[in-house]
Amino acid sequence: TIVVFALLSIASAEYRSGRSLKPYRSDDRSSYKAGRSLETYEPEENAPSYKSGHSLHSYKPLEKSDDAINIQGMIYCRESKDLIPMQGATARVTCMLKDKYGDEKAPFSVKTPVTDKKGYFLINLANYTPPGYTLGSCRVFLNEPADYCDCNVPTDTNDGLSGAHPSKPRRLSDNAIIYSVAPFVFKLSSK
Repeated sequence: TIVVFALLSIASAEYRSGRSLKPYRSDDRSSYKAGRSLETYEPEENAPSYKSGHSLHSYKPLEKSDDAINIQGMIYCRESKDLIPMQGATARVTCMLKDKYGDEKAPFSVKTPVTDKKGYFLINLANYTPPGYTLGSCRVFLNEPADYCDCNVPTDTNDGLSGAHPSKPRRLSDNAIIYSVAPFVFKLSSK
């Protein structure tokens, strides 16, 4: 993050001084050889505009409308001091639907597929998002335990009950975007 802010500061200083960050072209006849152009910066016509309130949680790529937007996580059962992966449990993702102007329209909630034998869940939110809308302000909650066990008391570990905010997105090699949440935990019911 510090490196990104440093680079943004340099770019901002270059912009204010009237120099652009365009690369040096070999066909340029000027004597300036430092690798930067002395031309005044002119923004591209189709460049995105970033208004205040822009959120990474509402990010939806513009290149392809069918890019996958995934949320992944783990669900465990706590037995004394041990965490055991829980197969068959679910989480719930709740977001706000935003229209093409960025205005919030309605809450949106979807249950994840059940966890596998390692307690892992993965949901592609693009499959559930209505056409013409993007998602914003998403939170993930612990939902239902597996049917087969007594480990059915939800805990607020990693905000499982109060709602965990997904991590910053990562872009995968197949152009999909993935968010993560910290592991959620159920505990044994006392009999």
